[in-house]
Amino acid sequence: MLKFFKFVIYLFGVTVASLSFVSCTEGKIPTPSQHTTDTEDTTQYFLTDSELSQNDDFTYTIKDNAILLKKYTGTEEDVIIPETIQNLEVRTIDARCFENHSNSNAVHTVTIPSTVCNISTLAFYNSKFLENIICDDNISYISENGVLYTSDFLSLIAYPENKPDTSYVMPDTITKIYSNAFSFCNCLETVTLSSNLEIIPDYAFAYNANIQSVTATGNISHIGFAAFCKCEKLSSLYFLSSVDNINPKSVLFCNSLKSFSTTNDSATLKDYAQYLGIVYTVSKEQ
Repeated sequence: MLKFFKFVIYLFGVTVASLSFVSCTEGKIPTPSQHTTDTEDTTQYFLTDSELSQNDDFTYTIKDNAILLKKYTGTEEDVIIPETIQNLEVRTIDARCFENHSNSNAVHTVTIPSTVCNISTLAFYNSKFLENIICDDNISYISENGVLYTSDFLSLIAYPENKPDTSYVMPDTITKIYSNAFSFCNCLETVTLSSNLEIIPDYAFAYNANIQSVTATGNISHIGFAAFCKCEKLSSLYFLSSVDNINPKSVLFCNSLKSFSTTNDSATLKDYAQYLGIVYTVSKEQ
């Protein structure tokens, strides 16, 4: 009974802290947060119509003597971002620039030019039919097998939501994934995380309809708010090392989740499994 009350106090403290950036009422699916950590660009520019210009494919504005792309308005399947507009370099891609949840014939591939040096965390958010991101000649970003990373391969920015692969093994160089990096990736069924990844951020795997298992191979220091939100087929989470902290609302509306498994006994995982009413197991191997 004493352990139970200690865990309730822990949950209350973390919940109060989380309310500073987002709220979630019971029974209501939360809205993706842009409150993230480190060097992610979470800025979204709210501009009036008079501040925006339009060409054949984009609404945009001029910021710091360069082009900021606000929204893709074209209908092409393969989108090639221009290096310049009005003789100014295209440098920034704003949040939700490629959002597209209705036109199945548009935005299957996006090619990023060498001039782009600032991509919002949510640039490809809810781009339902996106299968491939191409970025080959850029000092800030790079793509591999359609997935977008920082050029040093330390951060994963975006996994295309309609990439057809059912499994993904993250490169071990990755130390950070951006919030919403795997949101709405409904083809994915299994994911193995980098052994050097320490944080599973807010909304990292939110709204993945078919994901069934996620394996963390390194020491996870924190699992964020709604990291696994509405992953309706998620049945198990494997942790091959320790977990230090879990937001009490990291798992939301995951009705198929049955177990946490770990190779190192973790009081944090054990208490959270008890809180969720699921099985907690410790074994030598996954």
